[in-house]
Amino acid sequence: RLLEYLKTKKNKDYYFFIKVLGTTGARLYEFMQFTWEDITSGEVTLKGKGNKYRRFFFQDQLRKEAKAYVKETGKTGILAMGKYGKISSRGLSSDMKAWSCGIPLEKMHPHAFRHFFAKMFLKKNHDIVLLADLLGHANMDTTRIYLQKSYEEQKACFTRSVSW
Repeated sequence: RLLEYLKTKKNKDYYFFIKVLGTTGARLYEFMQFTWEDITSGEVTLKGKGNKYRRFFFQDQLRKEAKAYVKETGKTGILAMGKYGKISSRGLSSDMKAWSCGIPLEKMHPHAFRHFFAKMFLKKNHDIVLLADLLGHANMDTTRIYLQKSYEEQKACFTRSVSW
């Protein structure tokens, strides 16, 4: 629903911001380094937390959409640009709350999409070691934090699983 809403906005850049955050698991300061060229090429390696290098992949559908958008608009350089230059982390968080589309406001911040990525990746691919690598975690305990279930999720899993 959020992505569909952002597709209709005059500035479709925001659609790409959310799509990139939700499909890469990037930290905010990593996201702020992405360029349109990175996305259209399909991958990029950046120096991240702890001065470690981390590779990011961009899904094929996102690449295709970004290529078409870049061709249409002539976008180049840093992805997270606004009307007045590079978007600040506070500005992006504020914008996200304005776009909420019924999503609880406490979940409308850039880091929530990192958690979303982790949960969605684990649903499709049960390789927690790969997930830790993709998230840039040196310690598996850190990855575990991203996978904790809410009270409602725990209760639903319990109800589904315990039937004896």
